[in-house]
Amino acid sequence: MAATENNSTSQDSVPQSGGTIDSPENLPPVEPPSAGFIIQLFVVPALIVGAVIGVWLLFGRLATNDQDWERQVNELRVDNNNRRFRAAYSLTQMLQADLHADDQSANLKDNKQLATQLVDVLDDNLMVPSQSEEDETLRSYLIRALGWLDVDEVTLPVLIEAMSPEFDLETRQNAITAVSFIAGRDFEAGSPLQNEEITAALVKGTFDEAPEIRRASAFALGLLDNEQVDQRLRVLLEDEDEFVRVNASLALARQKSTAGLDVLEDILKTASKSEAVENVNAADLDASKAANVAEIELILKTKYAVIAVEELAPQLSSSEKERLKPLIKNLADNFREPSIKLSAKEVLKSL
Repeated sequence: MAATENNSTSQDSVPQSGGTIDSPENLPPVEPPSAGFIIQLFVVPALIVGAVIGVWLLFGRLATNDQDWERQVNELRVDNNNRRFRAAYSLTQMLQADLHADDQSANLKDNKQLATQLVDVLDDNLMVPSQSEEDETLRSYLIRALGWLDVDEVTLPVLIEAMSPEFDLETRQNAITAVSFIAGRDFEAGSPLQNEEITAALVKGTFDEAPEIRRASAFALGLLDNEQVDQRLRVLLEDEDEFVRVNASLALARQKSTAGLDVLEDILKTASKSEAVENVNAADLDASKAANVAEIELILKTKYAVIAVEELAPQLSSSEKERLKPLIKNLADNFREPSIKLSAKEVLKSL
C-alpha cells in the first residue's frame, strides 16, 4: 500500500515491554502469528518498515556503542542460554535501531560480515532438531534478525531453507516474515525483489495445508515483481480461508490490480452492517476473547480495505465507483473507529 501509511500505522502492532532482560522468561514472547497478526503486520508494505518504529523508540537506546555486533554474535555461540538470549535480543534491537538512524546509521543492514556470521549461527541451529522451547525462541530471533539485513545473496538462501515444510510452523512463518521485511523495503524503494527461488518458495507456500503459511505467503507474493505472482494471487481469491482471500485481494491492490475488488467490497459490506461488540458475558472468557478477536480482525480488514480502494481509485470504472461510494460513505458517517471514518472521508474524495 501507499508509503504514506507508515506514520499512521506504526503503533498498530508493536509489542512493548521494559525491564532488565536476565533470563528467557523475561524476553518478549515469540508466538506463532494469529490471523489478526497476519493482517495487522502483513497487509501493507508500509507496515513492514513502520511497525517497528514504536519498538525502536522504546528499546533503540539499548544499542549503545559498547554493544557492538561482533560481541553479540560471539555471545550467540556460547553454551549459556541466558547469554545467548540476551545477545539475540540486543542484536535484534541494534539492527532495528540502526535501520532508522538515518545520518547516524552504522549501515549494519548492508554489513556482509554480520550477515554471514548470523547465517552461520542459524545454519547450526537448523541442523539440530529443537530440543526445547528456548531453542525455538532463539531460532525465531535469529530468523527475524536476518529480515533487517539487505545482503540478499547471503540471507535469502537460508531463509528459503527455513521455509521448507520439514521445519515447524513457527520457523516457517518467521522465515516468510523475514522475506517480507526484505521485499517490503525493496518494494517501497521502487525496485521490487526479483528472485526466482524466493518466488517459487512462496508460491509453494500458497499450496500448503496450513492456512497460516498460505496467508503469509499471499502477503509476501504481493511485494514481488513477477507475472507468476499475479496469476497465483488471482487463484488465491478463491481460497477456502477468509484471510488468505483478504491478503490476496490486498496484495493485488498493491500491484494496482482490481482483480480482488469483490473481496474488498464484501469486507466493506460486512463492516457497514456490523455493530460494536457489546453485552458479551465477561464471565465467559472464551466468548469474550472470541468476540474481541473478531472485532479487532474486522477493524483491521476494514481499515486496509479502505486503503486498498483508495489505491485502486484511478483504476476503477465508473460503475465500480458507484457501487463502492455508498459503502464508503456509510463508514465515513457511522463506523465506530475514528481513524477509519477519517480515511473513508478521504477516499470518498478520490471516488
